[in-house]
Amino acid sequence: MSAVPSPLTDYVRAVLPKRRTGIARPGTVPEAVAVAPPAVARPERLRRYRELCGLPADGRPEAELPLLWPQTAAFPLTLGLLARRDFPVPLPGLVHVANEVERLRTLPAGAPLGLRVWLGRPFPHPRGTVFPVHTEALAHDVVVWRSVAEYLRRGLVAVDTALDRAVAGSGAAPRALKGASEDSPIQGEFAAADDVGRAYGAVSGDRNPIHLFALTARPFGYRRAIAHGMWTAARAFGALEAAHAAGPAPGPSPMAGSLWARVEFRAPVLLPARLTLAAGPAERDGSEAVQHDAGSLVLAVTDAVTGRSHLRAELRPLPPSSP
Repeated sequence: MSAVPSPLTDYVRAVLPKRRTGIARPGTVPEAVAVAPPAVARPERLRRYRELCGLPADGRPEAELPLLWPQTAAFPLTLGLLARRDFPVPLPGLVHVANEVERLRTLPAGAPLGLRVWLGRPFPHPRGTVFPVHTEALAHDVVVWRSVAEYLRRGLVAVDTALDRAVAGSGAAPRALKGASEDSPIQGEFAAADDVGRAYGAVSGDRNPIHLFALTARPFGYRRAIAHGMWTAARAFGALEAAHAAGPAPGPSPMAGSLWARVEFRAPVLLPARLTLAAGPAERDGSEAVQHDAGSLVLAVTDAVTGRSHLRAELRPLPPSSP
């Protein structure tokens, strides 16, 4: 697959019935690779993305793509693969539960990036089976950014129960991770407006009905429209930058440079909502090496009224790759 598919066409294809099965066989996912040729991010689309996600628009960020932008740019390719007739499960019902990202070097906003997306091997999850989707962004044929998005199919049993995340190609989730609480040194608050699902859908191309209106979300079991998980993550990173910049001794941004991040999505954000951010240094139980956590930061996003957990993330700086 070498062209960016039409999201509308893929949404239509996604709702058509498929042969249902209770078992996910690792060999059943399509082996196709979706590719988009190098292209520069459209300035107006990028500006709107930054605005929606609360990302700064001063001189430095204008020259650097936001951490999660390549995932947004690659969404039509991802949708095209998940909506294929030979993908083993229906797209409705897949839940985006986690995203792991590595930015190997700074990505200039004006530089053309190519995109490559493919499906990984399914692996078991306590609540079903996860279908990982791998994405790479390339500059001059060199991988400069990559991610693994994890989509859960609840109730589906994977055949190979010994298959772990390492074999599946997805990094291990943080274990016994502490650091984000009401006492965290970095605190923030932000709003999730009633129309943010529609606004973010216009920028990302993800116009899933669950994000648009209460009326279109109710058939899928939601009382109101819910925020995109990738918007919640990007907005949390924007709030982190703002809170860091407002601190007594800001120093370098925790979102700058080469970076590893893992985001785990908890409860959906029903719109509208007020959300709080807490961030602090990572702490681990056990005997893991201290240097593993050097510079690591843990984020938690919760509902400002109910305290319900919506998102948990860890950020860790990476050594810069060679140019």
